[in-house]
Amino acid sequence: MSRLYRCRYHALLLLVVIALGGGCTQSESNAKPENNQNQSKAVKVSVVRVEPAPMKDILVLPGETEAWQDVRVAADAAGRVEWIGPKEGQTVKQGDLIAKIDVAALKAACDRAEAALKLADDLCQRRTKLFERSIINQEELDKSQTERTLAQANFRQMQIEYERGFLKAPLTGMVNQLFVDEGEFVDKGKPFVDLVNVDKIKINVNVPELDVRYLKGARKPWSAWTRFRIGNFWE
Repeated sequence: MSRLYRCRYHALLLLVVIALGGGCTQSESNAKPENNQNQSKAVKVSVVRVEPAPMKDILVLPGETEAWQDVRVAADAAGRVEWIGPKEGQTVKQGDLIAKIDVAALKAACDRAEAALKLADDLCQRRTKLFERSIINQEELDKSQTERTLAQANFRQMQIEYERGFLKAPLTGMVNQLFVDEGEFVDKGKPFVDLVNVDKIKINVNVPELDVRYLKGARKPWSAWTRFRIGNFWE
């Protein structure tokens, strides 16, 4: 009986050992995923030194540009446009000839006035000699002198009208637009050409009143060509 008991005891002990071995193996297998899960949650950390630095804030505002000089040149004389020099987009200098307006007719009128002046001057000189010889009276001499003075004024007027037929550029700039073509008739005072000077431009900017304080440092160097609109006022 004692031998049979010992055999049973050894068999039972073997089963207990096998059971404990299987439990350890399962606990180890269960522990491994937990360790892997803890490892996957690890986060890489880097250290950066924080130091104070100035911040640059940019204010974007709507605005528009204008030519520094914009002149609409009108015709000084009425008549037919005989010649136009520059084309749209070309640059002209101050004093350059832009167009000729009826200069042929004005030249003929100027020549007639010059001839009338010469005749009046000759008559006045002859009557002055006759008056010195007491052949004519003072009234005839005065009349002759008055006619010469009127002829001189008429000749100067014709010279001015003739010169007005030559339309010249009042400033250096670009021909922005021509309002007439060669051969057309133009009235005195009507727009003939637009000239713009874009060597320097104006910048008109609409500034909200709350943002004016941010422009105090920048307005001084721009004051020569920039205007800021604050509300309903330009500064």
